[in-house]
Amino acid sequence: MQTRERRWPALRITGAMNAAVIRVLFVDDDPLVRSALRRVVRNEDYECWFAGDGEQALSIVAEEGIHVVVSDQDMPGMSGLQLLTVLRETLPLVARVLLTGQVRRELIEPVGGTVVQRLLGKPWENAELRAVIADVVATLRDCGVPTAA
Repeated sequence: MQTRERRWPALRITGAMNAAVIRVLFVDDDPLVRSALRRVVRNEDYECWFAGDGEQALSIVAEEGIHVVVSDQDMPGMSGLQLLTVLRETLPLVARVLLTGQVRRELIEPVGGTVVQRLLGKPWENAELRAVIADVVATLRDCGVPTAA
């Protein structure tokens, strides 16, 4: 199967990234995983969005002013690493977290190279997932992203 690489040079935020609430986007092609993520974060103090693939995620990021993207690695079409690479290149202020069921060398190296800011295994521990997102959100707030908290 041949994979075509698509560039997103014109990707830009049209939504208000400086919203009063941090916006977190979760990306996974499995609807059951998205449902599980929704249950884990439903009472958190950030606005949650969900996408089923990388293309949908890029549209939501641009339209809604997303601050944090938490993406699965293994998805059809655009992988999580490809998605986070596009975000780093076009919207470097969007925080990037990768979820993966298989930690492989090619995934570890981008973590040190800032494509991926945090790496979480699947299945995840709910407390760890919440803690990682809370840490990323706290960093955004420390950097001056206006929030309600």
